[in-house]
Amino acid sequence: MPYFVGGRGRLHYRHRPVEPSGAALALLPGSGQHSGHYHRFAAGLRDSGISLWCLDTSGHGLSEGDPGRPGTLPELTADALAFLAEIGSAFGSSPAGDATPPVTAPRSASSASRSAWASGSDLPSAADRHRRRQPLFLMGHSLGAATALALVAAADIPLAGLILCGTPAAVFDGAPPSSARGAGDAPRSRSGRGPGTPYAPRGMEPAGRRVAAGNGAPLLPDELPVLVVHGVDDRRAPIDRVRDWVRTAPVDFRAYPGAGHDLLHEPVHAEVTADIADWVCAHRGTG
Repeated sequence: MPYFVGGRGRLHYRHRPVEPSGAALALLPGSGQHSGHYHRFAAGLRDSGISLWCLDTSGHGLSEGDPGRPGTLPELTADALAFLAEIGSAFGSSPAGDATPPVTAPRSASSASRSAWASGSDLPSAADRHRRRQPLFLMGHSLGAATALALVAAADIPLAGLILCGTPAAVFDGAPPSSARGAGDAPRSRSGRGPGTPYAPRGMEPAGRRVAAGNGAPLLPDELPVLVVHGVDDRRAPIDRVRDWVRTAPVDFRAYPGAGHDLLHEPVHAEVTADIADWVCAHRGTG
């Protein structure tokens, strides 16, 4: 089984390959979930030629750690960066191929995470990169969505697109969700950042070239395609904050009436999966 060493122990992930594969989707699950919960999602992506990579968050699934304290947002973001590095190593380079620059790791990332994303000297030839090109999409659900937003705000990562599901309300105040807790931490209070402050985990500096929605909302990389999916009846992360954000943010938005927080396990899961697959197929030439 594939593991890598994170800052708080070994972290497990699953890869569900398809042949031929036209894109790769890296999934960061929410709190209480793990890679074993996404067999059906992977099967739904298969017919569209999309391979799924899924991380077991610290303390979840087969990963080491405390499930009640999966990590602070900087810790979770460093784990996600290392996870993407594992995907990159499987492709022999950064997975988005030859049209994108190398990753600039955030300052708080571990040395292992930094070294995993090489700065160009070890990249294969242009012909090899063309053969192995795999547009990479990053998706996060709930806590994973907060982590994904923090990651793209803090590091230059060659992604073909970003997908957010069940985005927590706290991120629209520039704060981490309460589930982002480290060892010995109490649930985190809302940040004291003022309006318009870029959403990035403490200890990381926002990278350049970002598009802000204002009012402390997440900042997005220029020209990065973003899909936001959300249940209209989500009680854990009410949709109103998401609707306010998408009115001005440069994103695609899908709302699902009658659906709650966990869209990929709600009765509408097939519709949500099809929408995600169609969106990835429409954007996989942009990475």
